[in-house]
Amino acid sequence: MNRNCMQFYKFCGELMKKKDLEHIEKITRDQSENEAWFKYRFGRITASIVYEERVLGAKLPLTSDTVNREKCLEKEVIEIVKQKRSLKINKSGLYLRKDFPIFGASPDGISDEYVIEIKLQMQMMFANKNKGLFCVASPNFERDKNVQIIELIFEEAKIMEIIELAQQFWENSIFKQLEISYL
Repeated sequence: MNRNCMQFYKFCGELMKKKDLEHIEKITRDQSENEAWFKYRFGRITASIVYEERVLGAKLPLTSDTVNREKCLEKEVIEIVKQKRSLKINKSGLYLRKDFPIFGASPDGISDEYVIEIKLQMQMMFANKNKGLFCVASPNFERDKNVQIIELIFEEAKIMEIIELAQQFWENSIFKQLEISYL
C-alpha cells in the first residue's frame, strides 16, 4: 500500500468509533430499502461484491429474474431456517470495522451464534461470528419450501487472502480516484 493510501486508511479507521459502528448497523437493518445503507456502503468493498471488480456503491437496477426471485424469497427462506434450526434470526444492518474501513458486510440475518447468508466468510468476520449458515432455496421453493442449510466455520486465513487482494484493488482503483479528485 502506498504511503498516502496507508495514511488515509489509518485516518478512516481512527474516525470509526464503536458506538458509531453499532449505530450504523442498527439504522441500516432494512438494507436495500434504506437510504443510509447505500450511503455507508458507498466506496466500500462489500462482502457481496468482494469477488467482483466493481465498487463505488452505485445502485444497479435489478433486471435478472434470478436476482429478483432471490430477493423476494429471502424473507421466506429465513423463516424456514428459523423453523428448521429453532433460531431467533434478527435483521442485520451494515457492519463496518475500524481496522478495515474500506470494507463492509450486510448479512441477510444474524442470531446470537450465527451469521445467516442466503449465498459468507466476510460476513462472519465483520459480525464477529465463528459460524455461519449458508442457505440455498430449492428451484421449486415456492411450492416445496425446501431449504438446504449448511453450517460453515470461519476461516480467517482464507478471508485475509481475499481482503489483501481487495485492498490492492481498492488502492489502485478507488483511492487513485480520491487522490485525483482532491489534489
